[in-house]
Parts: sequence; structure tokens; C-alpha cells
Amino acid sequence: MTGIIIPTIEYTRELINSNCDLDFISKIVSILVPEIRGKVLNKIIEDKIIEDKIRENKLPDIDPKLLGKGIHKIRDMTPGTLKEEPTIKKRLLYELKSLEELKIKYGVNAKIFHQQEDMIDYEKSYTEVISQTIKGLKNIFTDLNIYNETKETNDIHDNITLHHLIIIDWS
Repeated sequence: MTGIIIPTIEYTRELINSNCDLDFISKIVSILVPEIRGKVLNKIIEDKIIEDKIRENKLPDIDPKLLGKGIHKIRDMTPGTLKEEPTIKKRLLYELKSLEELKIKYGVNAKIFHQQEDMIDYEKSYTEVISQTIKGLKNIFTDLNIYNETKETNDIHDNITLHHLIIIDWS
């Protein structure tokens, strides 16, 4: 049975009394949960295809695009001569777009934004989007390990970029 998954948002007293944009949170979470769900299911299918080909010793026939996505510890790619058992990472890293990108892409009107800039806390709304997305995914994937991480990267000019990741691990 396939259908549209509509995640439920938990409107706690704390969330309602905060200065969060509830429409923004609801809109983003209702887009992210089905998107991430689809990516997880596709990754599981791809991993099974790769595992089957490894078991059948048909490694050279594997699409090179798939090899870069999940197989690690392969030392020798010649047919039938694997020196170490390949392993597949059974997890998905989903990088969230930045707050500014989400506001532009999903319709926070610039005029309204500037009028309400002092009233609405979009940083807290973004944190709530992450939290509600994880809760929605945990309702779908009940026994998987689902969590978020924030990674910092520096470029050559010492500019710091934050990467907000949602990690789904089924190993």
C-alpha cells in the first residue's frame, strides 16, 4: 500500500507560546518527511542490489555510480579477487538546506519577513523543523536510529559553514 505520508506536528504549549512561525515549520516538515522517507527506501533497495551482486561475485558489472555511494574497503576490483570483504554503510546522511535557502524556496514572503523580523524567531523555527522532522521519521521507521548532527567546515578563507544533517542508520 502506497500513499502520501502526512506527518503530524506536535504543537506543544512551549512551541505555541514561542515566537516560532508555525506555518513555516508545518510546511517544511510536511515536505521533508516524505522526501527523506523516499531517499531511505531507495538507498535500502540500492544496497540490496549491491549486496546481491557481491554475493554472486559479479562486482565488475556494478554501476560505477553505485560503487561511490556505499561500498567501502574494496582493495582490488579485478573479477573474483576481493582481498577484503566489502561493506555497505547502512545509513543515509540527509543535509538540510540552510535557513535562508528554506525561507526563499518555501515561500517566506520577503515583505512579510521584514515586517515580522522582530516578532518571529526563525532560528528557533529552524531548530523545531529539525526536531519535528526527526519525530516524523521515527513514527515511520520505528526501530531505526535517527538523529541529527551539525558539522562545521572551514574554507581557505576561514569562513565557517554549518551543515545540518539528519542521519538515519539501519545497521
